[in-house]
Amino acid sequence: MYPILFSIGPFKLYSFGLFVVLAVITASFVVWREGVRKHFDEEKLIEMLLILAFSGLIGARAYYLLTHFKDFLTISPVYWFFIFHFPGLSFWGSIMGGAVGLWYFSKKEKLNFWSLGDCMVLGLALGEAIGRLGAFLSGSAYGTVTKLPWAVSIIGLVGKRHPVQIYESLAALIIFVGIMKMIRIAKEKKWREGSVLTFYLFFLSLSKFSLEFFRGDSVYWKGYQVDQIVSLIFIVLSVILIYHMFKFPLNILKPIEDHLKKEKVETEQRMAKLAKEDPFEDTDRLMDNAAIDTEVKEQEGHERISAIKLELSRNLVRIRKALTKIKIGKYGLCENCGKMIDTDRLAVMPTAEFCLECEKKKEK
Repeated sequence: MYPILFSIGPFKLYSFGLFVVLAVITASFVVWREGVRKHFDEEKLIEMLLILAFSGLIGARAYYLLTHFKDFLTISPVYWFFIFHFPGLSFWGSIMGGAVGLWYFSKKEKLNFWSLGDCMVLGLALGEAIGRLGAFLSGSAYGTVTKLPWAVSIIGLVGKRHPVQIYESLAALIIFVGIMKMIRIAKEKKWREGSVLTFYLFFLSLSKFSLEFFRGDSVYWKGYQVDQIVSLIFIVLSVILIYHMFKFPLNILKPIEDHLKKEKVETEQRMAKLAKEDPFEDTDRLMDNAAIDTEVKEQEGHERISAIKLELSRNLVRIRKALTKIKIGKYGLCENCGKMIDTDRLAVMPTAEFCLECEKKKEK
């Protein structure tokens, strides 16, 4: 263990602090890069990262205080957030605090929460992989006693222990690689916004739940490990979200599909009726020596019906297109940018092909 990498006079460089800083910088860069790739404003991304750093830190400390409250009973509340004097942060707390910060930022800037969340996951996974190395060097978040050949000694503790920090770092790295591939698949298959985020949450929770068995510093509540309970809650939540994103929409689309089918039949019937009303469809008129006024009226009637039929024909194409998208699972996706079209827009215009932003650009 190397809790202090080196010291120069009164100055000491702590391994945990160094790796936390490296993790934050690396994660921020990856998040910024992903945000730029998804065409978010760079200044807003930087503002978002600052908000998330603050809310994540508050969440991490608040969670730690709640789970270690007895240790702080003899300490004045004024000093509860003095991390350097009374250290202690929680990973799950940082995730919860960060989620609150992200929600606040998305509402303030009127941006898609799920799309922003998709930008976050790569940075979070890589940041955790780096941060856990700092925990290993400092001896914090240590494992249970074991006789395995790769067991390590922890300063101040009896017996060799599981290097659970390395396990967690490797798990985060595997998730990072998996999420990179998943992002490419999501782009090709045009998954809904937030799909990558929910899958990350599922794999993260699963790894945390599994590796908690090897933790030697776990906090218990009524005989159960608190972090395992939280991990289990997030596993269930992520499964529900994945189900809603990939399965539940089919039930929602059923009434829309029925409405579009009905509109398709009605449009086809109206076009057939208009065809019969068109004066030019009457072949006998060619044999008549009709007055000029009559011919003018027939011409006007033909042009009016032709204009209506043209509009109905275009609408019919849009209806057929929407029905096809429902069948192949791509209904509600903008044909230009691939993002989800706002549900309010789809409610008014079920055959919408573009999101509002792309529609405005198209009009310009």
